[in-house]
Amino acid sequence: MTEYIKTAKNFLKSCNAKMSITFKRYGKHFEDDKDYRNIYTVRIDRNGKSFSFQFGDSVMNTQNGNRPTCYDVLACLQKYDVGNFEDFCDEYGYTIDCYEDKKRITKIYRAVAKEFDKVTRIFGDVMDELQEIY
Repeated sequence: MTEYIKTAKNFLKSCNAKMSITFKRYGKHFEDDKDYRNIYTVRIDRNGKSFSFQFGDSVMNTQNGNRPTCYDVLACLQKYDVGNFEDFCDEYGYTIDCYEDKKRITKIYRAVAKEFDKVTRIFGDVMDELQEIY
């Protein structure tokens, strides 16, 4: 077990959180995916609150027959406020050249902001510790 995985497991244990990772299907996870990957349903429970979402594993893990670890999942969660749409575009390097770009980027922005809200709802009081898992 790597130090990264130990750190993630210790974090979950210290804040009394449980995580389940269940295989859902093999397919394309992201809208612009070119490769197939294993897709899992992840559920995190803590203090009577839960958060479930789809997790597209790395193509490398899929090709090597590895399952995602709690570290893989925690490292990928949105742990920082993305601010408003303009802040998001500046931070992540999005440029809007046409209506279709704005529509696609707005969809991404809303999904990331929603994920941050859910992560904050579950881990808001231990966000500093969660942010150390990257």
